[in-house]
Amino acid sequence: PLYFSFLPLFALRHDIPIAEIAIFFPIYGTVFLIARSLFTPWSDRLGRRLLLAISVVFAIIGLAVGAVAQDLPTIILSGCLFAIGPALETPASMALAIDRSDPSRSGAAMATYSLGYQMGLGVGAALFGFAIAAFDFGVAFGIAVGMQVLLALLLIANWHNLPGGARRSAAA
Repeated sequence: PLYFSFLPLFALRHDIPIAEIAIFFPIYGTVFLIARSLFTPWSDRLGRRLLLAISVVFAIIGLAVGAVAQDLPTIILSGCLFAIGPALETPASMALAIDRSDPSRSGAAMATYSLGYQMGLGVGAALFGFAIAAFDFGVAFGIAVGMQVLLALLLIANWHNLPGGARRSAAA
């Protein structure tokens, strides 16, 4: 939400013409698509937990750059680094949800996953909006970094409970 819901406000607060901020979206989308295309197949080869860990690292770096961004090139760099995180995370976490679900209830598992994901975006947008209004973008991005660090700690704490090895094909 920091990038998509509030980027026009970022532009206004940093005296960037709104028309110029539009370049962010195709650049972000291109980086996301390239990263998704390159890394999604790795989910089965490297394992879900490793890709989740890598995604958190990219998200933290991208959001940390966003916390200090004051101009268009820096927020674009921030978004590009961040984009790699969800490009890796989404397929890995979806696959993990299916891996851990009862095979007869995989539809319900995906519905729950999807609902949680959308609720997180909506609640996150509201909370980041409050943080931006009360403080500034640096604080909002700092909170997002903190959330990713918490996610990293949870991932580390549950490392051995997550499928980690590469999946083997039936032929192997």
